[in-house]
Amino acid sequence: MLPRECVITKLLVAALLASAPAAHDLQVRWAGAPECQGGQRMIERLEVLAPELSVARAETSALVTATVIIERDPRRQWSVRLELDGPLGVERRTFVAESCAVAIDATALVLAVAIDPVAVAARINEEAHAPEPRPKPEPEPQFEPAPPLPARSEGPDAPAVAVEDEWDPGTLVISDARADRPPEQSGRVRFGIAALAGGGYGPMQAGSATVMGRLAVIGQRWRVELRGAWLPPLRPPLNDRGRARVDGFTVGALGCNLFHAGPVEFPLCAGIEAGAVRARALEPIQNPEMATQPIVEVVLGPGLSWAPTERVALGLEVQALIPFVFGGFALDNQTALDTAPVGIRALAGVEIRLP
Repeated sequence: MLPRECVITKLLVAALLASAPAAHDLQVRWAGAPECQGGQRMIERLEVLAPELSVARAETSALVTATVIIERDPRRQWSVRLELDGPLGVERRTFVAESCAVAIDATALVLAVAIDPVAVAARINEEAHAPEPRPKPEPEPQFEPAPPLPARSEGPDAPAVAVEDEWDPGTLVISDARADRPPEQSGRVRFGIAALAGGGYGPMQAGSATVMGRLAVIGQRWRVELRGAWLPPLRPPLNDRGRARVDGFTVGALGCNLFHAGPVEFPLCAGIEAGAVRARALEPIQNPEMATQPIVEVVLGPGLSWAPTERVALGLEVQALIPFVFGGFALDNQTALDTAPVGIRALAGVEIRLP
């Protein structure tokens, strides 16, 4: 039997050990921004990454104390400052995350690796080399047995019995992958913006240059265009008396019928244009004045377009210009530059199509 003093001593030691707080591995102090309060989520992530770690509460001691400060910087990113205070001293780390959730997960990973890198690396390696589960085999199709065939009668007086084929392979269904595709949007309407340049003969009896902008509404078999053109200045001769500076502009609308051959289109267009031509005599002609001649003309002609992509088309068009208004410019009451009876124009350009 133990002495009474020994028994009392053992009871006191047991009571002291029971009342002493247990030492934990980690204590976390979270100081996040009001919109990024993720201390509990970080502890949950730590339990997944390093389940052997013991996380202490605020009033419990721990071997390592981690202070986490998360703030939002002016670039709309989350800046994380991490301070680890442990037996080896104080260690500080900083990094930036694109969101609060990413910052919380990254902090948990950094803490787990800093405290126990070997265990975390071993767990990640095991997960990376874990065999993938084998896919379950698909069940084989079940065929219903064919009904029994009627017995044949070989006697001369036996009635005739219709006998079906002895083996019915069943119905073979072939699925066409094109049936699952959505129908082509053949009726959709698109819009085109184009820039063109070229030249020709007319509207006056002289050569001309043309720079044009065009807006178009495009259907499957048709297109409608609104266009505006500038006739840059040229210097045609005025008989044998000198030259004049001639420029002008036109605006118009055209309707076209479209024919297709793959990515190639063949528009056949007709429309009307109106505008004006200005002319001013140049030296040595004395006392020159600016004169204006109106333009109203019918536009007819084919075109050719090639669309290497859905958004871009390269085009070429040739058009005949038939004027409704005839006139010209005169010097000393003598005609010096007259309207062409028929003009011709060739243009080339590029068109951007939307959508």
